[in-house]
Amino acid sequence: MNVPKENLSKAIIRKYRPEDREAVRRICYDTGLMGDPIDLYFGCYELFADYWMNYYTDCEPESAFVAELDGRVIGYLVGCLDTSRQEAIQKTAVLPRIRKKLFTLGYKIDRRFFKFMWRYVRTMWRNEFADEPTDGYPAHLHMNLAEGYRSGGVGSRLIAAFLDYLRANNVKGLHLGTTSHNKLAVPFYKKWGFRLVSRYPFTMYEGMVPEKIEILFFTREV
Repeated sequence: MNVPKENLSKAIIRKYRPEDREAVRRICYDTGLMGDPIDLYFGCYELFADYWMNYYTDCEPESAFVAELDGRVIGYLVGCLDTSRQEAIQKTAVLPRIRKKLFTLGYKIDRRFFKFMWRYVRTMWRNEFADEPTDGYPAHLHMNLAEGYRSGGVGSRLIAAFLDYLRANNVKGLHLGTTSHNKLAVPFYKKWGFRLVSRYPFTMYEGMVPEKIEILFFTREV
């Protein structure tokens, strides 16, 4: 059920706090399939959330924002000032801890995990993971809102807060990636001045959604 827009206008946009960690991880998992729940195809919540969120909540929490309504976190925007730094820390610190936990049976995985990893490896073989457009646009963001709290201006307020944060840190450019399946996100980002700079076929989600998917990369000056 969608929350009325007049209620969403009461949402508070604020900086992320450690006590928000579980809420943003849950939203990440519940929106993990291009805005829809990922549980049908990836059954381990902890592993999925660790992979996608641990850098942003544990290594660069100062670049994260949340939307709160009536004491509940209903959305988040996480990001980084420098993607090259983020990728380095992800590879050298975040992923080794995840692999160690995985290989020591610290995650509860099932057949869904192995099927998903086959999709991932197949996509790598097809060379479909394109480089992000970081030249001149070093910052990036990921934003998700819980079901029922979208299209009410909350996303715009999160973007505005993040842009102000980037300006305060003298960051001149920002990029993001999304998919052609995300029908709400594409026009939203264009409205905010993001320019589509590249698009690539992406077969990882074949069979999960009915249409063919493309990865879309957008950039904008801050």
